[in-house]
Amino acid sequence: MSRLLIAAPKSGSGKTIITCALINILKNRGLKVVSFKCGPDYIDPIFHKAVLEIPSRNIDIFMSDNKIVLNILGENTKNGEFGLIEGVMGYYDGIGGISTAASSYEISSLSNTPVLLVYDVKGSSLTAAAVIKGMAEFKKDSNIKAVLLNRATEGVYNSLKNVIENETGVKVIGYLPELKDCEFKSRYLGLSLGESKEKVLEKINNISTVLEKTVDIEYLINLSKTAPEINFNPEKIEPFAKGVKIAVAYDEAFNFYYEDNIDYLVKAEVEIEYFSPLKNESVPKDSDGLIIGGGYPEMFAKELSENLNTKNSVIKAIKSGIPLIAECGGFMYLNKAIKTDDGKFEMCGIFNSVCQNTNRLTHFGYVELTAQENSVFGSAGTKLKGHEFHYYHCENEGHGFKAQKPLTGKSWQCAFTNENMYAGFPHLYFYSNIEAVNNYLNRCIEFKSRCYNEFK
Repeated sequence: MSRLLIAAPKSGSGKTIITCALINILKNRGLKVVSFKCGPDYIDPIFHKAVLEIPSRNIDIFMSDNKIVLNILGENTKNGEFGLIEGVMGYYDGIGGISTAASSYEISSLSNTPVLLVYDVKGSSLTAAAVIKGMAEFKKDSNIKAVLLNRATEGVYNSLKNVIENETGVKVIGYLPELKDCEFKSRYLGLSLGESKEKVLEKINNISTVLEKTVDIEYLINLSKTAPEINFNPEKIEPFAKGVKIAVAYDEAFNFYYEDNIDYLVKAEVEIEYFSPLKNESVPKDSDGLIIGGGYPEMFAKELSENLNTKNSVIKAIKSGIPLIAECGGFMYLNKAIKTDDGKFEMCGIFNSVCQNTNRLTHFGYVELTAQENSVFGSAGTKLKGHEFHYYHCENEGHGFKAQKPLTGKSWQCAFTNENMYAGFPHLYFYSNIEAVNNYLNRCIEFKSRCYNEFK
């Protein structure tokens, strides 16, 4: 179970770029690589999967428990795969910014995974040794075993390597010079998905070529082998939903899905059929459930507004009572309109709000959700966990759930719900409450059996 966690003192240090390049290098060496992302960021795993064509999953101790995190790590590295885990924010940054709960450090400590610290050395010199020493010793089980100097010249690397190692006891395994031609654009979370796959892969290949020359890759591979075996015992999932077909919107506008959410449906033997609103495809007529995930509908608002075939089929499906989960961008798509800098574009009109950009993050971060009424997930009082990250706001965001921030206790009403529906901004993590997800699937089973289901 070889594995390594890539961490940094703060966001913007180069974790994702270096993680992608290391994945590429390991793949080119014939290793079977599986990537993981600490925390709730759904974009970086999508990036790993779409561009580098490897499995990628989130591991998050807030939205699930320790057992599930170990199960996800263990199940996906049990057959000799190399697990490369990308950290989130600063290494010790956890819930509320004042604890290590749900931090990259907590994942490393729980799984006893060695850590490669990426340190952006540009603009500093000896101070790097002080920061690295402080991070390595902040917790006794920090697991920080190696350092890679980012945005360093060869001269800076040569002058600092011995100093850092002597002062900190942490091995400096190489450096990455500043490569302006290989920079990635950022959008919302993580890297942008806006560039073509070919262009992104070209950049990653160029970075990989440099890292092969400037980093001791063999040292990292050997370091990963020091990780002990993970003890895990995944729960068996009964295939109780066999024969149920769920339509899932998936394209450039709607692609924010937690891989383990989809994986749970597959393990329950749900048949998943993807359709593309951007291609004006209809909801499949024999669907028993409908899921419209998050994404960037605002970037494609004009096309989505003009694709009447998809809009009409979505409206028809929802009005028929098909069990629905619509999250964030999917929720925006179901509203009356989305207003962008280019104009106001009509959407499905299931809800009567205009969604527009606030130019600031709204309700950013983890949320604990409590149902205020009966919903597709079960009775009032049902609890789920999730994450919000959006700049757009709708005039009416619903009142079916109470959302509450951990630690601060700040709360607000969100989501439209009924016995067949959840539609709101929070992205839900299924493993936070499997019983609630099973309630949704049972509604799909009931819908399948109705003689008036016009999607049969």
